[in-house]
Order: sequence, then structure tokens, then C-alpha cells
Amino acid sequence: MCCAPLSNQLTVIMCSDGEVGKDNARKGHCHWKEFVTSKYLKVHSIAPYVETIGISSSHDADVLSGFIVNDDCGNYVRCTDSTAIREAFENAQNEAMGRTSTKQARFIRENGNRNEADQ
Repeated sequence: MCCAPLSNQLTVIMCSDGEVGKDNARKGHCHWKEFVTSKYLKVHSIAPYVETIGISSSHDADVLSGFIVNDDCGNYVRCTDSTAIREAFENAQNEAMGRTSTKQARFIRENGNRNEADQ
């Protein structure tokens, strides 16, 4: 017997050097939000979590923040050196894994370990 797949929240880690113009960024925001609302949310119950990382001291948060569909589905951080950039990527990865682990633990708690039951 096959158990239903877990519906984990997609995490997107997006990095920008800030060289994209605001008009171009707005076009990207519109395209992304159209995808999320017209396709992704028809299949999934929660919007993707978007970790955004700006990698220059003059990076404008507006270039990336528009990819965050709602306040509880995203994060923005600005980094100015290689150590901070590496830490931002590690934190984004750890947060994504934490959200996945919590959801899987909750699923097992509520439904039992299906793999053991299927044997």
C-alpha cells in the first residue's frame, strides 16, 4: 500500500546583486505571483516560502520583496561580504529543512509511521 505524499511548502531561495532595474523586477514579481495564484495554489494549500538574499550594500529590498506573496511566506536579508552571504544561504537552507521536518513529524504523529504499518 502506498501512502499519500506529504504536501510540504516549497521553499525558493532567491539571490540578487541589485543590478536589475525596478521595472524589470516588477515584471518578474507579476509573473511569479500569477504563477503562484493561478497554478501553484490550485494544487497546494500554502504559498511557497521565498527566502530572498540581497548581496550588495546598496541592494534595494523592493527588487526582491515583491516575490514574497504574503508576510508569513518569506524573508529578506541584505549581505555585504562573502561570510554573511554564506551564512544567509546556510540559514535559508536550515529554515527550509526545519519547516519540512516539523511538517513531517506532525504528519507521523497524526497518522503513525505508514512504512511500518505497510510491512
